[in-house]
Amino acid sequence: MKTNYLLPQKFKSIGIVLLVPTLLMAVLYLFYDFELSFLDFRVFSIINEPIMGDAEHFKFIDDNITNELIAVFAILSLVFIAFSKRKVEDELVADIRLKSLLGATYINYLVLLFCILFFYNFTFMWVMMFNMFTLLLFFIIHFNFKMIQLNRK
Repeated sequence: MKTNYLLPQKFKSIGIVLLVPTLLMAVLYLFYDFELSFLDFRVFSIINEPIMGDAEHFKFIDDNITNELIAVFAILSLVFIAFSKRKVEDELVADIRLKSLLGATYINYLVLLFCILFFYNFTFMWVMMFNMFTLLLFFIIHFNFKMIQLNRK
């Protein structure tokens, strides 16, 4: 089966190699407020609302982009892992891939609905930040679990 929408197989390895340091940096950033000082830049911001003060629109601001790079590399690595071809990519694998994506979407939005009902204020902002990654994570977990089940049969 021809699958033009998937990345080449080598992207999965690249994604795994990118994900390991990204997760390490994310843990350091989240729990120890670790930022790389050489990533202090003047960046263009469409909207910036500081904790104290009025919102600023379409301005250059001084920012450390450590957290932005962590998010970009996390998304890239998860997309590379999730949407790379397997050695054998046939109709059955495509069907499992589709069902896994559907299942991951259901799970993701059930978790999000739960969080909408029971998390508030700043905690909900954290939930939304993590929610950027959970759909891909749920898909990867679900798809690989189904592939392991298939291989055991």
